[in-house]
Amino acid sequence: TPDGINSVEFGKVLVNEKSVKQLAVINTGNVQFDFLWNSGLSSRVHIQPESGSVPKGGRVLCDIVYNPVREEALDNYKVTCSILNSRVYHLSINGSGHKPKLSFSFERYDFGPSFIYHQGMKALSTSLIVTNSHVHDISYDVQFENTPYFEVHATPTVLAPGEKRELKIIFYPREAILYDETIPFEINGLSVVNVKITGEGAPLKLELSNPPQMQNVNFGSLRVGQDVTRTVKVVNRSKISTNLSLLPSMPLLGRYSIQTNLKGQLHLRPRESTVLSFTFRPAARTRPFIEELSVESANMHLPLLTLAGACLGTEVKLATDSLPFG
Repeated sequence: TPDGINSVEFGKVLVNEKSVKQLAVINTGNVQFDFLWNSGLSSRVHIQPESGSVPKGGRVLCDIVYNPVREEALDNYKVTCSILNSRVYHLSINGSGHKPKLSFSFERYDFGPSFIYHQGMKALSTSLIVTNSHVHDISYDVQFENTPYFEVHATPTVLAPGEKRELKIIFYPREAILYDETIPFEINGLSVVNVKITGEGAPLKLELSNPPQMQNVNFGSLRVGQDVTRTVKVVNRSKISTNLSLLPSMPLLGRYSIQTNLKGQLHLRPRESTVLSFTFRPAARTRPFIEELSVESANMHLPLLTLAGACLGTEVKLATDSLPFG
């Protein structure tokens, strides 16, 4: 009607999608007329065709297109259709642009400092939960190529309303540097949500507090029945906590009758230290030995120090183990 406001309702439109309302310009008169649309200043609203002619008794279909590029509200947006040398029709357009309601359990995650990855280590990982909170199906595709340090286990997926999916993100730091990646999720092929992943590679620094003095632990030469104890101080100079175990060297310690105060696994925080004691108590003559002692930390075997010692004694052997009397 030319005497009032003609309302056009688009409702909710997904960002980057196009919603089209069709309107007919009808000529009920006896002569042809020309029309011209004015769609205002908004780049998200346009009308096709913008102008044209309608013959006597004819009609022309026009498409009113709403294409939101961000979340917004279109409230009583005015457009006009002018009939040349005649009337002006006013239209009021209402609608809103909204993003698909795809929920992410996080959009930023920091692994923090992590030990530089070596074969056999357990890699750090986290789970990203993606949930469709919309009333319609939503598709997503992870636009990310796995790297040597970040892996995302995901495939193109369509989620029904209320459905959720767990995606695993794995961190393999290869160097002592900061890592920063963006994982784009393309939603419905129209919009993108970026998930930020960061982390840091940290070297394992489990060291003796005074390497020159403690690197070589020498028990000296003992006799059967004697014993001697040596101690060393071990410091965790890594940025993160780690465990310390003598498991790799337990067979070695048992072979030379060496006892230690560390029986299981010890947890060391950054800059925390502990004292390891080693007691050499030989039960039999032992030839001089020098052996490397290794510790286990973060699923890695690390050489820590060398052990040296001997047990002196008189060794008597029979020339034969049989006496023939004839």
